[in-house]
Amino acid sequence: MINRELKLKASTEVTFTNVAPNHQYAADIAALNEAGILQGYATGDFGINDKLTRAHLAAIVDRSFDLQEKIDGNVKVASNYNDVPSSHWASESIHALKTLDQTTVFQSKNFSIAKEATRAEFSAAVYSAISGSYYL
Repeated sequence: MINRELKLKASTEVTFTNVAPNHQYAADIAALNEAGILQGYATGDFGINDKLTRAHLAAIVDRSFDLQEKIDGNVKVASNYNDVPSSHWASESIHALKTLDQTTVFQSKNFSIAKEATRAEFSAAVYSAISGSYYL
């Protein structure tokens, strides 16, 4: 979904050990990895069958569309979540997503960091990232 918008091209084939070169998304995974958006694991695996958490969702969308740059200091107190400590590795991405949210999907008191992200949430995050900066 993200690479449909970004249209990135990889200079090499996918290098993750658990993504076959002929996988339907291998070229997209390779391109997003080269761009630093998808990082995989230190073991060389991509985690192709892993569940995407809401924290990972926020971080990936932030890396893809520079959410923190788009909000450029416009984070308001209302962007805080009760369950996202400022020390969490994805806290800035999570708060930027809430600030740019155009769908109300992320307008709640809790973010549920470890909860599996749904396709609807992922779509809402990408939509908000693409259109969000126009509404600040």
